[in-house]
Amino acid sequence: MVNGSFVAQPQQQRSATQIEQIGALSLEKRREREIDMPPHTKASWNVERRRRTNVNEGKAPCQVSGRWLQFPAKAHEFKNGTFLAVDVMTADSDGNPRKLCELVLVKEELLELLTRIPHD
Repeated sequence: MVNGSFVAQPQQQRSATQIEQIGALSLEKRREREIDMPPHTKASWNVERRRRTNVNEGKAPCQVSGRWLQFPAKAHEFKNGTFLAVDVMTADSDGNPRKLCELVLVKEELLELLTRIPHD
């Protein structure tokens, strides 16, 4: 601290080997934590991790089939609303993504429909 304020320290440059070692250590620690977790905690942690991954990738997976909605990274603004070109996807026999069809939806209508669905 200098004159009551913090001074940023220059970041230390790390070699590729050091980065690999840090990554390996953190992976090992994560595995240790997972092993020590009760099964129900581990399962809920994996579900949350999968959910976050899907959201980051723009996917809304079906809960009973191997299909999913693939949302675009960008929407298109028109005077009628914000259009989303949403792909209905499945996996082919090799596990590669395959597009079944495309739905062009209005974002505002979709959001309103989702808020109208009651919870049990």
